[in-house]
Amino acid sequence: MSLQFLHGVDTIEVNDETRVIRTAKSSVIGIVGTAGQGPINTATLLTGSTRAATSTFGPLRDNGFTIPQALDSFFKQGDNSGATVVVINVCDPAVHNADEVDDVVTFGVGNTAKLSRQHISMVALDAAISGPVTATVAGALPTLPVGCTDIVLTTVAGAPVLAAAVVLGGKYILSYSATLIEGADFTVDVSNGVLTRPVDGSSIIPKATVSASYTYVDASAVTESDIIGMVDELGNTSGIKALYGAKAKVFVQPRILLAPKFTGTKPTLVTRNAVVTELEVAALKLGGIYCADCPDTSKEAAVAHRSDFGGLGYFHYPDFLTLSPEGDGTYTTLLASVILAGVMAAVDRSATEGFHVSPSNHTINGVLGLTKDVDFNINDSETAANYLNANFVATSIHVDNFLLWGNRLANGEFINRRRTAQMVNESILYAHLWAVDRNIGKGYVEQVVNGVKEYLRQLKNREVILGGTAWADKEINTPSVIGNGELFIDYDFGGPTPAEHIHFRAHLTDKYVAAIFDI
Repeated sequence: MSLQFLHGVDTIEVNDETRVIRTAKSSVIGIVGTAGQGPINTATLLTGSTRAATSTFGPLRDNGFTIPQALDSFFKQGDNSGATVVVINVCDPAVHNADEVDDVVTFGVGNTAKLSRQHISMVALDAAISGPVTATVAGALPTLPVGCTDIVLTTVAGAPVLAAAVVLGGKYILSYSATLIEGADFTVDVSNGVLTRPVDGSSIIPKATVSASYTYVDASAVTESDIIGMVDELGNTSGIKALYGAKAKVFVQPRILLAPKFTGTKPTLVTRNAVVTELEVAALKLGGIYCADCPDTSKEAAVAHRSDFGGLGYFHYPDFLTLSPEGDGTYTTLLASVILAGVMAAVDRSATEGFHVSPSNHTINGVLGLTKDVDFNINDSETAANYLNANFVATSIHVDNFLLWGNRLANGEFINRRRTAQMVNESILYAHLWAVDRNIGKGYVEQVVNGVKEYLRQLKNREVILGGTAWADKEINTPSVIGNGELFIDYDFGGPTPAEHIHFRAHLTDKYVAAIFDI
């Protein structure tokens, strides 16, 4: 009966339609690491743009920072570069820094000089300058910079020249002292560590050699404690703990967690890695998994490290080799956890696959080799690859391309079964926020149950699960339970299982001999 009086006719819309359940996004990577620039201990969202990654956290260089290298690798995996990444940079320039003294550099092509470090500040150039000069004719040298003192001229061989009047045409070395001012005599690209000499007006002659002193951001100063993070008295978070509140800031939940460089060590025989321990906690809280490196020494050491953990970890041995970004043709190490996260996210994003598909046996992009030899034969159980997999450590093999090889988490569970359970369970939970605080009645229970049934039916049709159903158990939902404002809805579903071991049974027989004479 309406609580308002009306002499007439009205319409009351009854909402008893089945509610649509949408699957939560599984491919969001959450990385805690180091960068020479960018927000500090603040969840920052990047969505596949290399330009945005570079402008935010600095260019890719071989300088020990983990975030630029990881982002570059994430964006190379899969058929597209659409990786979604939540980044926590723990490197604070005010804390994690060091001083470089007397870094001797020469202004070369483009009137630039490259310092040995990047992400620098407080640059000072030594007043003592030296560089080549050329006398075009006898007694004629180029005009010296204004305000120079302590001028010394020598031949290239080092013999002193007393006066310009005795200079013959040719090359000489000029040394002098000058007061150098940033902005007038040189400019600094702090991200790349490049000094530039203005073509006109500088007190630095072309091709001069100078000595630079400066402060630079030092990735090696970051500790395990910085990566693990904390919650201060004001509730501010840092490190891995900053991932917990990321969804409220960037509106996506990190599911694939990693802290490269800090997960690949086992402190002692009886102690385990503190960062991996924290990642286990984070993965449980966030409904995801974490990717971990192993000691890059031996397969036995890798297994010993993994054996410390039995939860939601995906471990890999060994690390990878890739070309150095310095462009000098040398190799640099790419940590395995970065590859694990990138490949997994790419499989999740694939139009034909998803979180219900194991990342194993998928192509790895952007690598040239492994840091250690791992032998593999598809039907041989005595190989290093099979030893690692049997002990729940993934590895990589090369068959035409490099392939990720290993299906199991640290606890032995198939990674795609666990991730399917996580995503289905969470999707159902968050899809029923509408149902909280509604009155419990027959239509209400039917709406909830039918919504879950329909969602599981859709997943089955897409071959994400094998099947499933939902129901409300009368024996559990007693009058006292309902009277206390509680309701129990049960559901089940069959998760996917990867074909980890395929058996071919070969039968050699004579029964086809007779067919020879069927003419």
